[in-house]
Order: sequence, then C-alpha cells, then structure tokens
Amino acid sequence: MKATVTVDVQHGKLHVSASARTAITEALLVWPDGPATLSIERVQATRSAQANAYYWGVVVAILADYTGYTPDEIHDSLKLRFLSKEVAFARGNGEVVAEFVIGGSTTALYSFEFYSYVEEIRQWAFEALDVSIPPPDPEWRAHAEQERREHEQREGLRRGSGEDAAGEAPRRQAGRAARGHRRSGNSGVGEAVDGSKSGAGAD
Repeated sequence: MKATVTVDVQHGKLHVSASARTAITEALLVWPDGPATLSIERVQATRSAQANAYYWGVVVAILADYTGYTPDEIHDSLKLRFLSKEVAFARGNGEVVAEFVIGGSTTALYSFEFYSYVEEIRQWAFEALDVSIPPPDPEWRAHAEQERREHEQREGLRRGSGEDAAGEAPRRQAGRAARGHRRSGNSGVGEAVDGSKSGAGAD
C-alpha cells in the first residue's frame, strides 16, 4: 500500500495542511498493522501533457517538415544547440583524456525553464531560418511566469536561511545553457495553437 500527500518544507520544518492531515488519517484507518516507511521527496515540476504535445506537435514538427530531418533528430539538435553541456572523462589521477559537448535533458528543466527553452527555439527559427512557429497557449505563459516567480521566491528564502540547495545542482547544470541566454519574443509569429500530436517523451 502507498499513500501520497503534498506537504511544504520551510526553514527546516515540515508543514502539513489540514487537508493533507485528513488524507493521512483516512489512509491510516485502513492501513494494515506493521512497519511502514515515511519518505519525503522534492516535488519535480514537470511540463504538462499539453506543453509536451505543443513541443512535439508544433515546434519539432514544423522544423522537421522544414529541414527534412526526423522529429528525433530535430529534438537532439535543439538540445545540443540550446541545452549544451560539457562532459569530461578523466583518469584516476585527474588527467582529462576526453571532452565532449552533448545536449542536456529537457526533463531536467522546470516547466518555466522548458517554456523559456521553447521561446528561444521559436525566436532562433524566425531569425535564422525565417520560419514562424506559432506561440503556445497564453495560459501556459502565464503559468510559467507564475512558477518562475514562486521558484525565485523559494530560492531567495533558501539562500536567506543558509539552507543547502545541493539538490538543485543537477537541474541547474542541465538547464544552465538554456537559462543563461534566454530571450523572449513573438515578432512575426501567428496565433496560438495547441499541439495536435505528441512524440515520444522528450528526454
């Protein structure tokens, strides 16, 4: 059996809402006697199915149609161009013997970072290829901006309290290139559309 509730951690203390407490109490009423494990893990804000459908069904599809490459080839190319990261292999003595540049993972991005990634692709496509990619649903943009503000507020509180944010390191590294040079703009693009199809889950 498994019961899952959403809680909040602030300044080293666990805050459980009244609704979450009720859910836990109700779950325990039917829980079998015996040992159990309590786990706490960070909520990963992933992109929605709608955002994934838009990325594959609109952004990737338009570029694949324009270039003649497959959707997977376009996806890999976009990650290399906008989410590039350096990987180095070293011997036991620390001597670097090989260095590579690879595309980062889009699943390592918060949803607001994924939105910025898509916006940069749209602007690049318009400026470099003269290809207009319709913007996503305005609700996604509003949600992304709200999530960005909340994330920055949480990070400010964490830094102010001196808490260790080591858990954020992998995500920051994966999305560093994407977030470091973000530009947004809708010049020369059409009306908002929803993706009509989605590809395999982006990595």
